[in-house]
Amino acid sequence: MLFDSENEAIERVNKMKEEHGNGVCTLVMIHNTLGEDLNLKSQKDTTHNWSGHMGKYPADKIIPDNKWSVFLHVHTSGTAKGSVAAILYSMATSSNIVFFICWATPWNRAANKPKVYVNFGKLEGEPDWDSIKGSLSSSNQYSSHSECSITIEGSIGDDSSPLASYVVIRNPV
Repeated sequence: MLFDSENEAIERVNKMKEEHGNGVCTLVMIHNTLGEDLNLKSQKDTTHNWSGHMGKYPADKIIPDNKWSVFLHVHTSGTAKGSVAAILYSMATSSNIVFFICWATPWNRAANKPKVYVNFGKLEGEPDWDSIKGSLSSSNQYSSHSECSITIEGSIGDDSSPLASYVVIRNPV
């Protein structure tokens, strides 16, 4: 679901969590300020789920410039596992430049804290999911990557169902 403001996006993703009810999940918000659309990467499975799955509301296929996108990623009911996944978006003008947006919300927060990992770059073929999972595992509650005039940042709260917020930015040259 797309929104014009951060407040609208936060309000809607919190309502999604209310509808979902109890259980570990990650409330995901992505803000695109790249100056062009972000497209959900056209691979067989654009979300890589290490634990859990997309909730009732799927990720947007296109995030237009200056819009906020929100969705839930939920743990699998009946399991003592959290919400751990990655989603890939590409630039509209260069589909081989891919943004990796990753989160890990543990089932047991006493043992582990929520984490995020972000990165981007040229992608030929399939991502190296083991390497991405390793980077996510060694990350913390904030992650960023800058290259040329582009920055991606991610942060995550400390709740049992935290808000993971990401922004993709084109910096002035």
